[in-house]
Amino acid sequence: MLRHLCLRHRPVLSCSWSRLCLLKRRLFTMKVQSPEFQSLFTEGLKSLTELFVRENHELRIAGGAVRDLLNGVKPQDVDFATTATPSQMKEMFQAAGIRMINNKGEKHGTITARLHEENFEITTLRIDVVTDGRHAEVEFTTDWQKDAERRDLTINSMFLELFVRENHELRIAGGAVRDLLNGVKPQDVDFATTATPSQMKEMFQAAGIRMINNKGEKHGTITARLHEENFEITTLRIDVVTDGRHAEVEFTTDWQKDAERRDLTINSMFLGFDGTLFDYFNGYADLKNKKVRFVGQAKQRIQEDYLRILRYFRFYGRIVDKPGDHDPETLEAITENAKGLGGISGERIWVELKKILTGDHVNHLMHLIYDLDVAPYIGLPGSAGLEEFDRVSGNVEGFAPKPMTLLASLFKAQDDVTKLDLRLKISREEKNLGLFLVKHRKDLRRADGPEPLKPYQDFVIDVSMASPAPTRRKS
Repeated sequence: MLRHLCLRHRPVLSCSWSRLCLLKRRLFTMKVQSPEFQSLFTEGLKSLTELFVRENHELRIAGGAVRDLLNGVKPQDVDFATTATPSQMKEMFQAAGIRMINNKGEKHGTITARLHEENFEITTLRIDVVTDGRHAEVEFTTDWQKDAERRDLTINSMFLELFVRENHELRIAGGAVRDLLNGVKPQDVDFATTATPSQMKEMFQAAGIRMINNKGEKHGTITARLHEENFEITTLRIDVVTDGRHAEVEFTTDWQKDAERRDLTINSMFLGFDGTLFDYFNGYADLKNKKVRFVGQAKQRIQEDYLRILRYFRFYGRIVDKPGDHDPETLEAITENAKGLGGISGERIWVELKKILTGDHVNHLMHLIYDLDVAPYIGLPGSAGLEEFDRVSGNVEGFAPKPMTLLASLFKAQDDVTKLDLRLKISREEKNLGLFLVKHRKDLRRADGPEPLKPYQDFVIDVSMASPAPTRRKS
């Protein structure tokens, strides 16, 4: 059943003002006083702001720098927006004896001022009057909202307009929707559309938009390159034939059919660019309640792609607050289909396993992997030392250990590391770390007493003294 939430009119995202800014058009304001914000106020910026205030022009930090500040990160680059036109800025800077550099951006409203050994790039508020998918003719304005409307959400407005103009629906899909609703900025944003790959190619070619990486086209994915960004857009599809690893697909215009083929309810939602959430399988409720469930029957979803067993564990470690609550049908389906992981490539398994090891509830999940007989099919030893794993996972809680640091505690001999490498194709660095930890585990146990680091210091000294001195080249 479709749950249709319009995020502009309901306080769905009230717990996170950053998401409100992303998904609502109503103005939201707040005061920022963070150390990262205060650190921006160099002598140059103070002089610049005083000049704009004196001339009755508004000046604000804009775009990506605002996003970074609100995320608690000091921006590497800071762009500014202003109500002053380029001509007014030039006149103001010339009168104040401020040098201007790089006038290439002036026709688009950008003036770069050099002040106290710093460059300040300031752009007049503007509206895109004519766009061709690559460039825009602009008109200056003093309306902050008009300028905000032409900016992107990580999707360029011209890109969205292209789909609208051709009567194709375009929505943010899957994991990015989950992250936005969870108050997390997505690392990757995937898009879904009713347009077929052929229609997208025709549309992008007509607009002069470059397309890259055509490997995903047979599965419906086109990657467009626009304004130094890649946009991966996939046609809505149905899995017609699956073998547990790959699927033959058929394109559709039915959003629910596409949602049905996704793995977990929290990954099956779509988000429109007006802030409307499209939720067919109660993914939003599961996200709020910290539950991880398969879409439909767990057994069917797993048999479509056996890697979904590990994805279930991975997202359990990201979403759930307290471990232990699992749907019995899900656990039964995992046990019945664990051997299917034997046909999945080691590289794909290792990607998921590393994410499990760096997530929450790793101790609970590793015990589950053994209890459900998953371990032998993903390269882990059948008779692992879970007591040692319990000890190590407890010691590193609150830190950020490398995945192999934890995994090595399951191994009794270096041969276990070699077998893991044969199955999962781990990197040389990961293999060497595993071999090292297994070999020296007993020597490097945390010491009791006032010098807990002494065994580590002694080991480093012993190794360095045992190593042969480098031979000097004869000149």
